Amino acid sequence: MSLDPAPGALSITATWGGTANLSISVDCGGASATQAGESGLYVTVNSPGGACSVTVDEPGATPSNVSYQLVIDYQKAA
Repeated sequence: MSLDPAPGALSITATWGGTANLSISVDCGGASATQAGESGLYVTVNSPGGACSVTVDEPGATPSNVSYQLVIDYQKAA
């Protein structure tokens, strides 16, 4: 997924059912964060503005089908 916010704080929460462990990464022009684990992952970055990418991945050797929900919160810098 791609986003193009103005400078500000970008927070993303990923939730899903089941026992899968996923990772979520966000990269906003050099500001980046990654978390991995069970449902409810949360990452936040202070975006300098410009293009951001969000990646959800299932680390491990045997990927499975996982439906997930992303909630994106953006607070524009003052």
